[in-house]
Formats: sequence, C-alpha cells, structure tokens
Amino acid sequence: MGKIVEEKERLGVSEIVTRVLAGVMTVSLVAVTVNLVRFNILPMKFLIPVLVLVVLLIGLVIFFAFFRKKKIFKIIAIILAVIVSLVAGFGFFKLNDTINFFEENLGENENVSIYNIMVSKDSSLSEDSDLTGVPIYTYRDLTLEKKLIKTEVEGQVGGEVVFTDEVLETVKMAVEDGEKVVAINAGTYEGFLSDNNDYSDKLKIIKTVKIKNEVKAEKRVVDITEKPFVVYFSGIDTRSGTLPDRSLSDVNILAVINPIENKILLVSTPRDYYVHLAGTEEGDLPDKLTHAGTVGGVQLSKATLGELLGVEINYYVRVNFNFVERLVDAVGGIDIYSDVDYNFTCWTDNGCTFYPGYNSVGGRCALAFARERHAYASGDRHRGENQEQVIKLILEKLTSSATLLSRYSEILNALAGTFETDFEMEDVTKFAKKQLDEMKGWSIENSNLDGTTGAAYTYSYRSQYLSVMFPDETSIENAKAKIQEFLEE
Repeated sequence: MGKIVEEKERLGVSEIVTRVLAGVMTVSLVAVTVNLVRFNILPMKFLIPVLVLVVLLIGLVIFFAFFRKKKIFKIIAIILAVIVSLVAGFGFFKLNDTINFFEENLGENENVSIYNIMVSKDSSLSEDSDLTGVPIYTYRDLTLEKKLIKTEVEGQVGGEVVFTDEVLETVKMAVEDGEKVVAINAGTYEGFLSDNNDYSDKLKIIKTVKIKNEVKAEKRVVDITEKPFVVYFSGIDTRSGTLPDRSLSDVNILAVINPIENKILLVSTPRDYYVHLAGTEEGDLPDKLTHAGTVGGVQLSKATLGELLGVEINYYVRVNFNFVERLVDAVGGIDIYSDVDYNFTCWTDNGCTFYPGYNSVGGRCALAFARERHAYASGDRHRGENQEQVIKLILEKLTSSATLLSRYSEILNALAGTFETDFEMEDVTKFAKKQLDEMKGWSIENSNLDGTTGAAYTYSYRSQYLSVMFPDETSIENAKAKIQEFLEE
C-alpha cells in the first residue's frame, strides 16, 4: 500500500515538472518566433515550415504533459521541453543581438566632427584658460557650415574664430608663431600628415571640440530588391583605426547593383584622380579625389564621384581597413588570384607573400594585397584592381546563402565598430530575404578609370605641388556607358 502511495506522489511531481517545462518551452518558442517575424529576414518558404514546427512542438509537448499519464510520455515531454527551450532561448538572444546591432549601426542622422585646438609644440600656451580671448584660425569647410563651426568653437574655447583658405596655411601659422592658435579637424589633420609628415611633431593639442551636426545629404531611395541602385564604397586608412568624420579615402569604388538580373558592376577610381570637388566654384582648382574625404567627409567624396560619373549614388558604406581584415576572416578567408608571373612580399606586411596564381589567405594578407602597389609597374592602377578583386571575393561569399546561414554571427561580430552607412535596417533585411529566397548567384564585372601621373597644385594645398593623376576621358566615358547599361531594368 505504501509503495502505491509513493508511486502516486512521484507521478504527481513529474506531472508538475513536465507542465512547468512545457510552459517554459512555449514561452521560449513564442518569444523567438516573434523576434523572427519582427526581423523579417526569412522568406515565406522558410518561415511557414518554421511556424508549423513551432506549433507541432508546442502541441506535442502539451499533449504529453497534460493528456498522457504514462511515465514514458512524461520523460519524452521533459527531454523535448528542455532541448527546445535551450535552443529557442539561444535563438532569441542571438536574434535580439542582431536586431540591436542593425538598429545601432544602420542609418545615419548625425555625425560628430572633432576639432583639435592646437598650438606650436614650443608655445607658452598650454591650458584652456590661456585660450580665452585669443583668435582661433581655421580653414574653409565645404560641408560643415561656417556659422556652426564659429558658434561651437567660440562657445567651447572662448576665442574668436578667423577663417583661412587652406589647411597648410593654417598649420604654418601655428608652427611659425607660438602665440597663434588653430582649430583643425582631427581626421583632416591625419590626412594632412600623410602629405606633410615633417609637421608630425611640431604641434600640440590643448583641447578638443566636438561639433554635432545633422546629416542633410539626400539620397535617392529605391526598393533595392526591385530596382537597380548604386553604392559608394569608401575605404579609409586612419592611423587610429577609428572612423573619424574626415579622412583620406584610399579606396573609391562604386558598386552598381542590378537585383533583377543579379549582376554587379564595380567601378574603381584612383585615389589621386585630379577632379573638381562638388560644391567648389568653376574657377577653383581641382583636387585629388582622396582629399575630398578630408575637406568634406564621405558626403563630399560621394557627391564628387557622382558628378564625375554622371550618376546618382543611392547609398554609401564607409569602412576602415580593420573592416576588411575582420570580414575576410568572418567569411572563412578568400582565394586571391595574383596575375603577375613573379612572387612578391607586400610592402605593408612582410609576413604576406603572394605567388603566381591562386593564394588562399585570411584577413591580414587580404588587406595587405588590397594595399599593395610597389610590386607593380602600374602602381596605383594595379592596386585599384587588387581592391576590386578583394571586394568581389567578399561579395561572392556574402551573397552565398550558405555563408549567410553558417557564418552569420561571425560576420556581425566582425562588422561591429568598423563601418558606417546610410543603409536602413529594412534595406538590408529585404535584400538578405530576397537572396535567401532565390538562392541565385551574382555575376560581377569591372570598369576602371585610368589616367596619367603628374603633379599639380590642388584645392586643398594651393601653394604645394602634389602628385596627382590626370583623368583619361575615354575611360570615364566608357565607365559612364557601362553604369547606364547596368542601371537599365
């Protein structure tokens, strides 16, 4: 008799445990399903089976937990509930992290310009209080309003702002006169030092000023699953490895993407291309394309390329070189083809040697290859081709459904903090959803701009001769024609 009572008590406990676990599993599955629907990345052909599976699992466990008395059913229900709850819980947090990542990193409403308040290294001025009432010299800015600069710098520092014509003139003021104070955008100054490294130890920073401003540039929004669109890829090489609002743009590639025919055109423009900057007057000097990023940030680079190639650019993606290294590792490496008949070791990383033919590499050597120019007779032209190859190989991996599904978390982790873009979350999820739905590959073509190396004064450096590339008009016209071909629906 006592054994029967004990058995009934045990059965009562197992029923309670089973039903509690069934409830936990149900909540977990509902939560992850809600997040999945909210994320809106799965095509219906995947989403419907997932929803059916969720309903079946919930129904099965509830049936075993509430309507079957045999111990074996309770054991099955407990095992199922525990496994499914763990998987659903893991999925919920992963999806939540993904949604938060997209919400934090996609879209652009404002940026922050950081200005260094600088004086000569030997200046007697060294503290904030020394700056009160002292004139502060800064250069013309094409995208940040003079009124905003004047208001913010004067308000945060205390001296009156006086505008000059160029960065070199501004720097020389401080170097040659220990009592003069200058304000220079941190990213612009970093770019300046790449052309004038002899100034690297001649100034000191007393204070930094942060200027917040709304991004007012308009973009031509399109349904990127239904209409061709253009993306500007800007690759910056910053000494800090960060993403300052201004910087030299060493990689300038337009991707013309036709989602109807699943084809992509990559158009590479050399960094030293001698072009008129968007927003400058007709009589103003042209400048190196790379300087557009230091004069007016990514929006000026984007507008300048758009005018050069006669195309409206819908979106931009701006990355530092850490982005390339991390992303290549995240997609499992790439197979780079070296098209020269000799071995070479990369000048930026002597641990990376390339041999004729295919070379399987990770992120570090992929980046070194994308930066290589000294190994080639054509120098910067060949570097542009290398950059296009690396981008093409990454795109091929990223547009593979197998890569998206198997390496999704690694890709997201690699991207964090290495890029900025004006793509919205809806753009990315719709595009990924279409790719998962169709499982189709992409064809990728190239059309590169060419020119002749020379030297000239530039808009940014009016009193200094710099190496530039004078454009070849035929290559520009060919690229324009190819772009229009890809934009046709």
